Amino acid sequence: MKADKLIVALKKKFKSPTDTALANCLGITAVTLNRWRKNDDISTSQLASLIHRSVAKCEREARLFSIRPIVEYYEIEACDSLRGAKYEIFDTKLKKNKRYRAIRKVLENSNGIYVFYDSQCKALYVGKAKNQSLWQEMNNAFNRERETQKLLTVNHPSTGQSFSPAFEQPRQIENTYFFLNDLAHYFSAYEINNDLIDNIEAMLVRAFANTVLNARMEKIKLRQ
Repeated sequence: MKADKLIVALKKKFKSPTDTALANCLGITAVTLNRWRKNDDISTSQLASLIHRSVAKCEREARLFSIRPIVEYYEIEACDSLRGAKYEIFDTKLKKNKRYRAIRKVLENSNGIYVFYDSQCKALYVGKAKNQSLWQEMNNAFNRERETQKLLTVNHPSTGQSFSPAFEQPRQIENTYFFLNDLAHYFSAYEINNDLIDNIEAMLVRAFANTVLNARMEKIKLRQ
């Protein structure tokens, strides 16, 4: 096989403009590519070695770089959405909030796993964003009411200025359903390879089954 033709075809496939860029993609050195050119032909053993090195590089990078933290334990500052129909985890509408807009942009361009925490940074809810962005899915979850988010509270009046003590007007302690936006104070978000999202979400939910408020115990997929 002609080395030059192979190198040209590989550059096209990997969209690598230079020998150095191509060599980095393949897991070899630019010196090796140059040596192939000088020899004109590439042997079957060299081709086999190239495939082996490329596969090994892909496997290593898959192990090392499939999970990328975007933000961890970031404080939530809930605000109304643009039309006031729901809450968002922080306000990106104001010009001064450049950092929020930068975080939002990354979340809008990422898929992966997110975690909501309470005021003591204990995990409340684990979710995944696979078919839509982390930003969209996180804000949808933030506004969802779930039967698992239930606490015993007293429903006090929120209008008027008068006050009657409990010994005059007793109020019953009752189960109250909460939205995630009532309980969550912090969040973490991770960009994750799509093939791993389901299993990582399932692992986290199952590992913290008695801590998080997820109603569904996801199953870890063991085979295709």
